[in-house]
Amino acid sequence: MPERIPGLPDRLAPPAFFADAYAVSRARARRRRRRQLALTAGGLVSVSTLLAGALLLQGPGGRQVLVPARTVPGTSGVTPTFPAADASPSPDATVASDATRPNPSPRPTGLVPTRAPATVHSSTSPRPSAPPAQPDSPSSGPEPTVTTYDARRQCGGSGPTATQGFCSYYDGALTARRGSVVQLAASVCRLPGQGSGTLRTEDGQWASFAISTNATGVLWDWSTGRRFVAEPRTFTVAAGSCLRFAVSWDLRGDDGRPLGAGDYALDAVPHAKAGTGAYVSNKAVETFTIT
Repeated sequence: MPERIPGLPDRLAPPAFFADAYAVSRARARRRRRRQLALTAGGLVSVSTLLAGALLLQGPGGRQVLVPARTVPGTSGVTPTFPAADASPSPDATVASDATRPNPSPRPTGLVPTRAPATVHSSTSPRPSAPPAQPDSPSSGPEPTVTTYDARRQCGGSGPTATQGFCSYYDGALTARRGSVVQLAASVCRLPGQGSGTLRTEDGQWASFAISTNATGVLWDWSTGRRFVAEPRTFTVAAGSCLRFAVSWDLRGDDGRPLGAGDYALDAVPHAKAGTGAYVSNKAVETFTIT
């Protein structure tokens, strides 16, 4: 017979069982699963409503707008709100619904907004044309300057002679290097002791200058392309003074080409006559040399 353990009762009380313990445990498990499902469903609903609230809508005038979402009272989700159409669209843009468009295109569903291509309207106006070229007005010249008579000069130039109380001589350059600009001049002087004298021209060309050769004729003429007034002009020249008519020349011919090196005939003629007498010109010709 086994040894008896001190303090141990002779008989153990039978276990007590409750009839609804199992049912209570299953009910608790069911409630726990329902809470988990509810939480999961609520999260899915929130994500879906947020995505729906971020839809990219087509706005007036072809613009695309990102519509924010708002919370509707009494609900656990988020509902997107849509802007009302403009009551008065811009005059240069017409908004049509998808149902009335000839070829409706599906609206974008992505979250990245895309801009509609801008239309550039260019308005070109004709530029004002340049005014037509006006013909050169008739002129007079070359305008003379007053200088002092040089007794060392020989009175052999074209113009009034010593018998009329005047002395004419060439008073400009006679040589020049190619590519340079020179001054050609002719002077008409009132001889000292003669008193003042009067010179008269028939029109606005008061002197002429020309370069020529025997073989080619006139190569350059200062009056080419110029027009002169038809009115006569009278000049009063004091004793011992001169009227000097001068022009500039760049050593080119009338065709614009530079003349070559060599000797050329130079005519420098003041178109003036003394008093009421006949026009007198010695037609003196100078030699001009280009080096």
